[in-house]
Amino acid sequence: MQPATFAALALGLLVCLVWFLTAEGSARFEPLVTGLAVVAGTTGVFAERWVASRQKRDEAIDGVSRELANNLEARRRFFHREAPEARVYPRFLLSAAETALISGALTGDTALIQALQRWSDLARDLNHRLDLAEIKTFVAASAEEIADIDGAIYRKGGPLEKVDDALRSLASQLANGRSDADLP
Repeated sequence: MQPATFAALALGLLVCLVWFLTAEGSARFEPLVTGLAVVAGTTGVFAERWVASRQKRDEAIDGVSRELANNLEARRRFFHREAPEARVYPRFLLSAAETALISGALTGDTALIQALQRWSDLARDLNHRLDLAEIKTFVAASAEEIADIDGAIYRKGGPLEKVDDALRSLASQLANGRSDADLP
C-alpha cells in the first residue's frame, strides 16, 4: 500500500475515533459505521492486491504449463531419430518461461524461479547450438562431420541430456506444486 493511501486511511480512522468519542447519544452510530467502512476499505485494498497477485501467478504458471507440454513433445521428437544426417532440429519454446520470470508473478517461489531460470538458460544454449549445427551440416559438412555434430548433441552428459533433465525436473515441480496440474 502506498504511504499516502495508508496515511489517508489512518487519518480517516483517527477522525472517526475522535468523532465517536465526542458524539453523544444515537449520533455515536454514524462515526462507528464510518470507522467500520474505513476498516473494510483498508481490508479490501489488501485483499484485492492479494487476489490480483494470485491471478497473475496462476496465469504465468498456466502459460508455462502449456509451453512445457509443447516442449515435452519436442523432447520426444529428439529421441526418435534416425541415422545422422543434415536436418532441421526441433526447438524448445521459451517465451512463457521468460515472461513468467520477468513479470514478477512468481515472486516468493524461489525453487520454481531457479528451476525456470536453469531450464531457460539450458534450452536457450541448446537452441543456439542447434542453429549452428544446422548451418554447419547444411552448408559444408561431410557425412563424418554430421555424425560428429550429431554425437556431440546426443552424447551422455551433453547439452540435450542437460536440457532433458531440467525439463523433466521443471515438469515434476510444476505438477507437484499445483492441484490442477495438466501436464502430460
